[in-house]
Amino acid sequence: MSSDFKWSLTATVAALVLIMVFSFVAVLH
Repeated sequence: MSSDFKWSLTATVAALVLIMVFSFVAVLH
């Protein structure tokens, strides 16, 4: 597994998690 693919996947997952957390906080407030 290439490091480029791993970093790309990690960045994508991190972005999705941040979006979900932001949406969750927005709903709570």
